[in-house]
Amino acid sequence: MLNVFIIIIHHYIIIQENIFYKNEYFIKEKYKNYKNIVIKYMKNFVHLFHIFFVGILFLYVGIMQKEIPSYLFNILFALGIVIIIYHAYKAYIKIKKGATAWVNYIHIFLIGPLLLIIGYNGKETSRKYFELLLMTAFASIGYHTYYLFLNE
Repeated sequence: MLNVFIIIIHHYIIIQENIFYKNEYFIKEKYKNYKNIVIKYMKNFVHLFHIFFVGILFLYVGIMQKEIPSYLFNILFALGIVIIIYHAYKAYIKIKKGATAWVNYIHIFLIGPLLLIIGYNGKETSRKYFELLLMTAFASIGYHTYYLFLNE
């Protein structure tokens, strides 16, 4: 009788271990799927952010030029600082991983300084910097719209 009980418990443990490992595998596979979905939606968010926020802000500032409210120059200056710091950090992380950081370099050496110049000079900013910002707006909207639809 004791032998039968031990055999039953042994088979129960084996069945439970198999169920556990199958569930663990299922959970890992499900997590990978969720991770891929989150990455896809984060990329889409970045594209939408650059189309509807960055692109429109740059269009507005580039078109209105010196007629924008003076507080917006302070926001552009602060945004330039944040962009340079954030993308310098991201470039450092990518370089450590051996990946390319060309997008970060564009932000560090072109976008950030352009916003700093416009924000610092305010209404005294030369027209050429507003024109560069306008070209950046079109580039941002075009690039991110293209890759938004390409990834779908």
